[in-house]
Amino acid sequence: MNKKEQVPKWTLWLFSILLTVVLPLVHSSKTVDITLIPQFLFFTSILLLSVILFFIFGKQRSYSFFISPFFLAIITYLLFSATSLIGSINSNEGVFELIKIGLWFFLIVLIYHLLTSNSIQAILFKTITISSFVFSIIGFLQFFDIAFISIPGHVIPYGTLGNRNIFIPSLLLTLPFVVHEIIIPSSKKWKAFAIFSLILNLLVIIVSEMRTAWVALLFSFLIMSVVVIFQHKNFNLKYLTNKIRFFKIGMFVFIFFGIVGTIILFNSLNQKNKVGSVLSMSSINERVVLWKNSFEMFKDHPLNGVGVGNWKILLPSYGLAELPREAQIAEMHYQRPENDFIWVLAETGILGFISYVLIFVLAFITAYKRILNATTTSEKIVMLLMIGFLVLYCVISFFGFPKERSFLSIEFAIVLAIIFSGYYSESKQIKKINIHSSFLIAFLVVCFYVGNRLYAGELQTKKIIEARTRNMHEKVILHSSKALEKNYSLDPSATPIKFYRGVAYYSLGQMSNALSDFEEARVTHPYHLHVLNNLATCYESKREHKKAIECLSEVLVISPNFKDALINLSAIYYNTGNIEKANEFISKVNTEDKSIYYLKVRGAIDKKRNDSILYLAKCYYNSGNMIRAKETLLQFKRNASNKEFIKLKKLVNQKVKKIGAEK
Repeated sequence: MNKKEQVPKWTLWLFSILLTVVLPLVHSSKTVDITLIPQFLFFTSILLLSVILFFIFGKQRSYSFFISPFFLAIITYLLFSATSLIGSINSNEGVFELIKIGLWFFLIVLIYHLLTSNSIQAILFKTITISSFVFSIIGFLQFFDIAFISIPGHVIPYGTLGNRNIFIPSLLLTLPFVVHEIIIPSSKKWKAFAIFSLILNLLVIIVSEMRTAWVALLFSFLIMSVVVIFQHKNFNLKYLTNKIRFFKIGMFVFIFFGIVGTIILFNSLNQKNKVGSVLSMSSINERVVLWKNSFEMFKDHPLNGVGVGNWKILLPSYGLAELPREAQIAEMHYQRPENDFIWVLAETGILGFISYVLIFVLAFITAYKRILNATTTSEKIVMLLMIGFLVLYCVISFFGFPKERSFLSIEFAIVLAIIFSGYYSESKQIKKINIHSSFLIAFLVVCFYVGNRLYAGELQTKKIIEARTRNMHEKVILHSSKALEKNYSLDPSATPIKFYRGVAYYSLGQMSNALSDFEEARVTHPYHLHVLNNLATCYESKREHKKAIECLSEVLVISPNFKDALINLSAIYYNTGNIEKANEFISKVNTEDKSIYYLKVRGAIDKKRNDSILYLAKCYYNSGNMIRAKETLLQFKRNASNKEFIKLKKLVNQKVKKIGAEK
């Protein structure tokens, strides 16, 4: 590429700082998920701004990449993700996922292009090191209750990302870049800064108690050690001994940080229990159930998958009985299987899965080949660290969901671009594809528009939830309608917006509106427990017993212990006169439940059954069959205040004794 096409360095610095330092700090307490949509919108804005700046100041008319197996794998993954939406339940959710994949692909192309034509690699390594330092400071201060506690989040330290399971992996993936700045520093001061950043980073990771991060670090170190040992052409015992010395040094570093981290951790836990037990198996058990159900999804949809963005909708249909109680009663909703590979398999089918895995395989192979063929030590070190990054990312992907989050995807895109940027060249006679800037700007404008509508929808959803807690039904209806105007149909927990509005209508006595919303919510999410339960309530209010029973039967197939459905189904059978069925279902409710509605239904059923039992016992008594009369009375629900029962029981017992005496 000729010098006239070089973009000014200040635009590269701006692009890199916004992408790697500022973006991970972006969050909003006004949205339900404080980072997902805000960071997506900011990510889109960065790319749009950068392409415009590169066009104006760098005369970048197009961005090119070689038609290589790697880029073909990404394009194939994107295509199979798109085709997976054919026949999916909710295509709206899939469109957002497709846009995210498209943005990720474009970012790889953009950085790949800049790496081959500009000196952006050094800038990226520096800004990510700065980002690692900033993140580490935030996590460290947050862990000790010193600062940043006001940021909403779950399980300290969660930084600015709202969740420890997103924050710690994001921090972990900066390590290869920080290590590079220590090994190949631009100055002594910068090296000292990178060392301090590394120490702080490792301490935060250790005290976080996130086992996935620990396992990822160990595997990454081991794989990198193996690569270092076996890539050497003059492999011999002396060479092996020298490398084992470095391995011992590495293990010493891990042990040192382990001891320091343990001391800090126990001191902190003595003051305040901030994190869960390291030995807890509950999260592992949950993952096993989610993975098993995901494989069932794949078996049912092996070629096309269930559709990107639709896993969270289909999950309940495979049963919630083995998951925690919160999930069984629809107080907690799973959005992902906590494994990106299984997630892709379930949503895009076998072909999409192969394409996705191929991206990783080609990246590993290419990085290793570049180590073998490297002409400089610097290139070898960079590729070795990129292999370390890939191992970290794979382990995180196996136990988490990095592909869902903007910053984690950005880190991955940067590494892929670095690995492949120096591998293909014009001399290999591989064809190139040029993407014109105008096309990219148009695509990014569309992405920004979609992101803006999603952001507006989430703002309304947060207001819906707040209004609901205060029983402000008119406001729930208002904010729900505004969210629906933005084509925002599901909140982050996969609850239909029309469900919220339906409940508000029902509470205001507007039954026809409530029924209409619940029916449409069912189309949006056919397996949502509360949608089905409330729809059944509306059907029952219209005396459509059969439809109500069908809805509640579906609920109990999904979650056999769902209390509300058991009570409601019992009440419906009571209304239809089937007292035995009513008693069967009310008896399945946990006896510790003391809700007014349960006691009311339980009492009505018991009274009906008692009346029937008394009538039958009287018939047996009057016909002289005292044995059957006594057996029938044993089924009576004990109630000391029932004088008729006490009187009849006394008469029957007297008759039985008299018959026995006569014999």
